[in-house]
Amino acid sequence: MESLFIRIYERLLTEFGPQGWWPGDSVFEIIVGAVLTQNTAWGNVKKAINNLKQHKALTPPKLYQIPEKTLAEWIRPAGYFNIKAKRIRNFLEFLFNHHGGDLRRLQGLELPVLRQSLLAINGISPE
Repeated sequence: MESLFIRIYERLLTEFGPQGWWPGDSVFEIIVGAVLTQNTAWGNVKKAINNLKQHKALTPPKLYQIPEKTLAEWIRPAGYFNIKAKRIRNFLEFLFNHHGGDLRRLQGLELPVLRQSLLAINGISPE
């Protein structure tokens, strides 16, 4: 059944392309936004993302170099900032340890493998 949905999704994606329904200037910004929006109003997420942009830290290599405590301060408007900083750090550790920090390598995985890999990261949920 899952493979049927994947085939349908892939066909729709081929036919209509990405729909851009999730706001973000980059894939990485969308990933960070997805973590930050957990239990938070989108307006507060935008404030946190703007803080990251002001610090020019909204790329995997730059954010990976930032101490977790500093990251937590920058994302404070999103609430639960210590937990969310840890979740972002968990994702970055995975990205750099398994994919050399390259989102394109991560995106190149087969969808079921990608999903399983992401769900194994502490703080990443099926939503």
